[in-house]
Amino acid sequence: MSTFQITVNSNLVPVLRQNENGPCYIIALVNAILLRDSQSQSQSQSVQDFVAKLTELEKSQKKVPIDEIYAFLVDSLLGMESLDPTEIMNTLPVLESGLLINPAFDDPVVTDFGLYSEAISAILSHFKVKLYHGFIMPYDLLDRLHENGIETTFDSCQDYLVSHIDHPDDDMALQISTFLSSEQTQLTESGLELLTQQLSDDEIAIFFRNDHYSTCTKHNNRIYLLVTDVGYINQRDIVWQPLALDNDTDFVNFSFERSRIVSPERIKDPKLQEQEEADLQLARQIQVQEDEHLSKRLQRDKNKHQQKSQGKISQKTPQKQELQPQQHQQTYSNKVQKTSNGKACSLKKSKKKSCIIV
Repeated sequence: MSTFQITVNSNLVPVLRQNENGPCYIIALVNAILLRDSQSQSQSQSVQDFVAKLTELEKSQKKVPIDEIYAFLVDSLLGMESLDPTEIMNTLPVLESGLLINPAFDDPVVTDFGLYSEAISAILSHFKVKLYHGFIMPYDLLDRLHENGIETTFDSCQDYLVSHIDHPDDDMALQISTFLSSEQTQLTESGLELLTQQLSDDEIAIFFRNDHYSTCTKHNNRIYLLVTDVGYINQRDIVWQPLALDNDTDFVNFSFERSRIVSPERIKDPKLQEQEEADLQLARQIQVQEDEHLSKRLQRDKNKHQQKSQGKISQKTPQKQELQPQQHQQTYSNKVQKTSNGKACSLKKSKKKSCIIV
């Protein structure tokens, strides 16, 4: 059974931590609910009870099982007029196994969740939490899509690339493919600008990027992502990290002040201090390394496609079909991991299965 580790941050709000196998959408959603409710003058009873349970588990250094998360969400969602209990129970497992999304290249707010769009949208609306992304196209390319009658969504662009796979000289396909392969971090300058414009001050939301969901907020006209990596479980002053195009940013605490890690062990042991500082530096490099790895993989896919094209290997356009819920995320994964053969974006399935509360 999946479990979540817990810690209590410097503002006494329990936070779920991301383990290697943690379902990041559930982590991001629950953390958004807890942080948003902590801002409210009147907390809901279900959140109060859940916070008390998480706090006790954290004190005893125990993990919270996924069933407890489900129980909290179901208890919070019961009574919704737009969703009956059966819909709720059928939708929640999708959040753990992998959430299918179809981001629009001209809108940072995600509203298309495939077959579960109505249910997921209703759940997010109930908790007053929005899901954002920063994968926004340049305006001139968006205009070209409109001129060619192509919807400005990820899936529509992927379908267009697949249908034109035997026409490598098609200018529209080339422009789409170039954009997708050149923006592998899935955060563009236009996207960051729109995000900053659309998020309200101190709004708590969810942010999607490169198959990962994070809790986010806006403070002093800057976007921050909640730090949930288990590697920081003992550093409670590390709470947020600014969202930036180059990922070269410093961590901040709950008050958005630059994090300072102070402990008696570090003061007494200079070697331990040096080791912790080295660990932090290594953690900052993780995202950069992942981006480099993704870039190399996409280049290999491109080379393979070029070799196939030179050998005049023809491919048929795949037909769409209805999928069972457990097939959605895997199919989506396979669909988007291919680059030059018509699938130029990496939105692969997350295999994470557990969380930690801090």
